[in-house]
Amino acid sequence: MTQTGLTSKTVITVVAGMTVIVAFFLFWKSFPQNSQIEDVASPAPRESSFEYYGWFAVDYSTPTEDLKRIRAYTNTGFAVVPLQAKILKGLGFKHIVYMTAFTDQAVLDQLETGMSTPIPVSYEVKLYATGIPGYREKYFALYRTKLEELRRSLEETGSLDAIDLFYLADEPAIQRNIYPDQEFLDRTVVEFKRVFGDKKTTMVFAQYPEPRDPRAVWAGPHFAPPPALDIVGTDPYMDFKKVSCDTESIRSWLYERNPATNIHWAKQFGKPIIVIGDAQIRDGKELDFCYSKATFDILKADKDVAGLIWYQYDKSYKEASDFGELSGAANDPEFVRMIENLGRK
Repeated sequence: MTQTGLTSKTVITVVAGMTVIVAFFLFWKSFPQNSQIEDVASPAPRESSFEYYGWFAVDYSTPTEDLKRIRAYTNTGFAVVPLQAKILKGLGFKHIVYMTAFTDQAVLDQLETGMSTPIPVSYEVKLYATGIPGYREKYFALYRTKLEELRRSLEETGSLDAIDLFYLADEPAIQRNIYPDQEFLDRTVVEFKRVFGDKKTTMVFAQYPEPRDPRAVWAGPHFAPPPALDIVGTDPYMDFKKVSCDTESIRSWLYERNPATNIHWAKQFGKPIIVIGDAQIRDGKELDFCYSKATFDILKADKDVAGLIWYQYDKSYKEASDFGELSGAANDPEFVRMIENLGRK
C-alpha cells in the first residue's frame, strides 16, 4: 500500500507515522485491560457503492472528531493495535481491517535478537530471509505464537468479533527480505487461518517488473495471491507524467498500464478485489480531483471490485518519493471534503 517503487520497503513502513503508533502500542500494553472507552454516538453512514469503502488512517488513539466524521460517509476503518479495533467498534464501522504489521515485526525482532552476527543489509533493508539460518521454520514457529497472543489481546478488548478482515502483507514481492518465495507467502495465510479460521484475509500486491540494481535483492516480480487468501488488493497509484486527467486515460492506467500493479492482473485470480485509490498530497498540492472522481466512478461500475480504500488520510504521514514529498490528505481539508462528497445523490 506504500508508493510502489519509490522508497525502501519493509512490512512496517506502510505509513511514515508508525513511530506514533509504536508509542501508542507501548501505552496500551501498560493500560488496564478492563478500562472502558467512552461510548460515542455516531451518525448513520451514507449508503456506499462498495462493500468496503474508507480511508487508510491509523494515527489515532481515541475516537477523534475526524474518525466520527469519516464514519458518517465510509464503512471501513483500519486498526494496527487492539485498542484501535475497540475504538472502531464503538464508532460502529461495518468493516474493521486489522493490519498485522506489529505481529510480523515482533517475530523479526525476536529472530534478530537471537543472532550472533548482524543481519546483512541492502539499501537499508535488512535481509532477514537470507541472513538468518533456518529462517523459514523459526519464523513460522514464532508467527503462530504471536498470532495466538494477538487473538487473546483482541478478545480481552472485546473487539475480535467486530474484525472481519485481516491485512497480512503489504506488497510482498518487494518485501522478499521477509517473504522469500511463493511457498512462504502461501504458508503465511495457512498459518494465520489456523489461529483465526473464521476471519477473512487480504494482501496488497505490487512488483518491480523491470530489472533493478542487482543489490536490491529484496525486490522482484509479482507473487500470486495465496490460494487461501480471500481478497486481492491492488494499488495502481497515478503517474502524472503518463496519465492525463480524462476518464479513458485513468481507466487504462487502473486496469492495464500501471506496470507495478493493476486491476487486470488481479482479475485473473477470480477473487474479490480491493483497490487502493490515490489520495495523497504531493509537495503540499492535492491530487487533481478529476483523478479521484474518475477512479470512484470507474470502479463502482465493476462488479469484481469489492472495495475502494483511499490512501491515505493521516495528517502525520510524510514520505519522500520520486514525485516529491508525500503527505496525508488530512493536510488539505478541502480535498477531504471533495472525497467525502463522492457518490452523494
